[in-house]
Formats: sequence, structure tokens, C-alpha cells
Amino acid sequence: MFWYVVQTLSGRGKEMLGLLRARDTDHVIKESFVPRRELMRKQKGEWVKYSDTLFPGYVFVRTDAPGAVNEIAGKLPIFARVLGSEKGFTPLNDHEELFITRVAGPDTHMVKMSTGVIEGDTVTVLQGPLRGYEGFITKIDRHKRLAHLHMEMLGRLVTIKLGLEIIRKS
Repeated sequence: MFWYVVQTLSGRGKEMLGLLRARDTDHVIKESFVPRRELMRKQKGEWVKYSDTLFPGYVFVRTDAPGAVNEIAGKLPIFARVLGSEKGFTPLNDHEELFITRVAGPDTHMVKMSTGVIEGDTVTVLQGPLRGYEGFITKIDRHKRLAHLHMEMLGRLVTIKLGLEIIRKS
């Protein structure tokens, strides 16, 4: 069983998730989710946590029948398709699947905030899902409490912004 990605319009992932689940009468979708991330922002002078979609416009589904999922998606009232190429539907590779399940968590599918320190030019993540992924961090925005990760996802190089609070810099 593999993980596939259903593309829809940006901002419509949650709606797409509900429609896919409702129309999957043959139960070809074993699991489906929209990965989210926890971030921080300043509101009225206070830092507060909030969450938003990690990959806007994408729903992740685990299935043995991507063609059947694509058929369901094609009958929905909003744009949707299973990602692939001329050769067929493209599942997530092992590294992508490991990243999504490890970082977002297998149950919550939420990438929590991480905490770390900067020593010279080196970032060390002390706790949180980014621990072990320091090598992928290309930029840190301490003001917005974000880490920019540059990695291959869905066959393309993408920059993913995840929550990282730097508690010390030396």
C-alpha cells in the first residue's frame, strides 16, 4: 500500500478531504489527511500558537487503487486529481513518506513547533520534529520563528517553512 497525493485548489484541502471520504463508498482509501503545521505569530503584543496547512491544495491518501481514487476525484464538484506522470500515478517515495509520518506524526498529522540553538553557524534542534533534519535547514527567520527547509517533495525541490523557536544564539 502506498501514499499518493491528490491535488486540488489551494485552500480547499479540508473540503476535498471531506468530499473524498464521503464519496469513497468502496473504501479504497485506507487513510487520508491534510498535513498541518504549528506556527507562532504576534497578536496584540503576545506570541500565540496557531496552525495552518503545510501543503495548501494537497491531500495525502494511502491506497492500493490510485486509479479508483482519481476516478472519485474526477467526479467531485471541485478540481482534483491524483498526481502522476505519463507512466501512471506517482506514489511518495520512501524518504518523503518517512518525512511526512515522522515530522507530522502518524496520528495528528500536525508538525509541532521545534526549539533549538544557534552556535556560530550551526543550528542544533534540541526538541521537536525538526530534530535530525538540521541539514535541510537553509534559512532561519528568528523574527517569525520559522525554519526554511529545502528538500525534494513530490518529485520537485521545494522550500518548506516550519516552526522553530531559537532559544539561544552564541
